[in-house]
Amino acid sequence: MPRSIEINGTVYEWCANTPRIDGQGCLVEPAVTNLIYPSVPLLSGTSTSGAIAGEWIWTVSAAGGSINGGAVAAPDGSMTGTSFVNGTAQVQISASGTAVGTPIYTASFWARGAVGGEVITPFIYDNTTSTMLGGGTGVTLTTAWTRYVVTATLAPANGDSIRFLAINSGSSPQTVYLWGCQCETTGFATSYIPNISTTATAAAATDTITIPSGMLQAAAGSFSCDAVLNNTAMAANGLFYTGGATALSLGWASGTSLAAALGATAVSAAETRDTAAHHYGISWRQSGTGTVVTVYLDRVQVASQTVAATTVSPGTVVIGSDGTHSWNGHIKNVRLSADPVAAL
Repeated sequence: MPRSIEINGTVYEWCANTPRIDGQGCLVEPAVTNLIYPSVPLLSGTSTSGAIAGEWIWTVSAAGGSINGGAVAAPDGSMTGTSFVNGTAQVQISASGTAVGTPIYTASFWARGAVGGEVITPFIYDNTTSTMLGGGTGVTLTTAWTRYVVTATLAPANGDSIRFLAINSGSSPQTVYLWGCQCETTGFATSYIPNISTTATAAAATDTITIPSGMLQAAAGSFSCDAVLNNTAMAANGLFYTGGATALSLGWASGTSLAAALGATAVSAAETRDTAAHHYGISWRQSGTGTVVTVYLDRVQVASQTVAATTVSPGTVVIGSDGTHSWNGHIKNVRLSADPVAAL
């Protein structure tokens, strides 16, 4: 059964191809690729170099250090946690690889100490230019698994080699456990995507609802939901989409524009996107040969416009997307009605 490891470390199990519903609602995330493979080193020794063609290389750079794969129970309960042991010198424990494409990278991993008190330094370091790009401050571990996240911008991006973790020096050898390492070309961390032999991609999570005949009408209707963004790093975030020839959609067009769209016409409001919980709503009703589209934020009307010579073309309803951009967070209390106010 598939598992989802959320940003806060909570482990959920899901049936395949079902909504990821937890205590906060339905989790929706964009398509993301974990560039690190293997995401947990399962081998033992001082390096996993050459174990898998093209992999990111896990190494222990100081004498006396070692990698022990499958040494401890991971946050998801599997025996896939890896122990790293260092000597008295600092050890660069790194999953390093060549950066390509976008210059924005987010590295994340779970770590805990064997006894507590061990110190690690999460960072993103550009080996090519010998530059510390993000993080670099030591953190003291406890014996509880905790996820650490670092985001940085590489310049230039292509061809640079990066690494992201060090176990700090101590008066005696330290044992640190690691699991669930991920590197993604985003400005934020998403749910962990495990992989072993190649990069792994999680498809964008949206929920498609088949509407009974007559439920979604061109003449009038309304939609609302409660939603929370995990972060505001994405350029845009979509909530609702009807499909069809003249689709109706709702979402954040940018960090300062909450917008609906009917066909090619946008109905937008100048609002500020944040990570707080909000109630989002949209209504439509035919007026002459056009359609009045109204946008609501926290049950307050923030924009309204008559879109001339255009009517909603009913289609399959998608929650968690505007047809182009995905949501990134939780959605709950979804309401849809053929009445222009009933669902608001």
